[in-house]
Amino acid sequence: MTGCWFSLLLLGSVFISPSQTLEHRSDKSVELMKSALLLSGTPDHSRRKKLNDTPDAASAKAEATAPPAKNVWSPNVEGQLCVPFETVAHDYVLQYSSFMPEPSTSSSTGANYVMGQCRDSAALAMRKQLIRLSEPDECVASRQMTTDNVGYGFGSVVNSWIKPFAHAVDHGLSFWSPPLGSYRDGKGKRITSRRKDDNGAPLPPQRCALDSMACWFQPLSKCESAPSLIGEPHGCRGGSRRGASDFEPKGRPCILKIIAENRSMQAYSLMHVKNNAKGLPNSVPAAYRHRGHFWYTSQLMSFMLQRPNAHFATILANAKRDAGWAHMQRPLLSLHVRRGDSCNPDQEASKKRRCEPLKAYMDTAVLPMAKKYGIRSIFLATDDEQTLNDLKNYPQFSWHVVPGLDRGDTKKHKWEANLRDGSMDNYAEAQAALVDLSLMAEGDAFVGKFTSNLDRIAFSLLAAKQQGLVPYVSLDSKWCQDWARNAGSSIYGQFFC
Repeated sequence: MTGCWFSLLLLGSVFISPSQTLEHRSDKSVELMKSALLLSGTPDHSRRKKLNDTPDAASAKAEATAPPAKNVWSPNVEGQLCVPFETVAHDYVLQYSSFMPEPSTSSSTGANYVMGQCRDSAALAMRKQLIRLSEPDECVASRQMTTDNVGYGFGSVVNSWIKPFAHAVDHGLSFWSPPLGSYRDGKGKRITSRRKDDNGAPLPPQRCALDSMACWFQPLSKCESAPSLIGEPHGCRGGSRRGASDFEPKGRPCILKIIAENRSMQAYSLMHVKNNAKGLPNSVPAAYRHRGHFWYTSQLMSFMLQRPNAHFATILANAKRDAGWAHMQRPLLSLHVRRGDSCNPDQEASKKRRCEPLKAYMDTAVLPMAKKYGIRSIFLATDDEQTLNDLKNYPQFSWHVVPGLDRGDTKKHKWEANLRDGSMDNYAEAQAALVDLSLMAEGDAFVGKFTSNLDRIAFSLLAAKQQGLVPYVSLDSKWCQDWARNAGSSIYGQFFC
């Protein structure tokens, strides 16, 4: 079935009115749909979904007084839907579940935002800082730092690394590539000690012997392979703000290890750290504080997950080939439809989200966004076979999907249970998630649900790659990043993000 959906032709335009999209939605979904569409020209603030927060006064006044923009859009190059970070209120995505400005390439149209290719000098400066930390002059144990693997769903695992990484940057430490833990090759279905599968057939050679994200990405620190540090203990734990040297046991060199659950990580928590007098987050270093929490998280995430090694670069190239990337036209919409274990009633209750079919995403967000920005190409990431079957209902789009992934009944069970009971190939699942994240990050716009860890990661990577904010709609919540804290707010209640 490779290529089933990739050869669909681009057959005209999508026309759908807001009233048509709202007919069969719940009250909460109707309100969210209105929120997703309000950023067209002059916003109607009376229709905003009540998500507790509002933009700062200056931004609100600018929105209210700006005349409607003319649609002067002619999408043809990557990055044309990008809005520079400095022209948007900092941490906008923490305040709103959607961003769909009227398309314009010139401020002379009276548009609230000017869209085009973005260039972010602050991102370049931070990237240089991260490179310096990753390539210290000397590999001294006391200037290194590691973390752990929390052993949950892969998106949760990746998000759990942000606070320890921020701590390392804050203290000038060289942060090591995090461990794979339960996702290490040989865990789950593949048992390294027995080189045959359940049917007695020989297993292929081990794919990566490392217990490290360096299986797919460039090491976060050159010191990870330094001969002088091989065998050094990684057990120094601490929470002081004064530096790793405070935790060296009796003078013996030790590599600091701070786990995601460490109480000191509250210093990077949205729940525990207040903004300063200017409304800027104290959890972000002073040099980048004006950019906000989302921007800073996105830069850290990008440094971890957007520097593929040669092996993973080949995997990504093959995935693009199989997904028909050569036939993709800009602008590209990245769409994540998660069903799988999220359809479990217990998961819906605990994660404060709802399991919905493709139609819900299309009616609520994709069709209005496609009409506004001339989108005809969509990269779809999904764990659900039925969602693929439903693509036939939307032949006006060119669909790009990575084929050959497990989208069957296994995905309907709770992820953590699959991870531990050996019912799936954990390493392959992590790699598949990373492929989806990498390809979603290449989009020009995004639709998903920010109650999903993977969606929040994907949008962070996309924004970092574009170097600005792009149109997005989250069907259920605002973006957040505060691992293990009940800081998320969806239309169904508070959730851990």
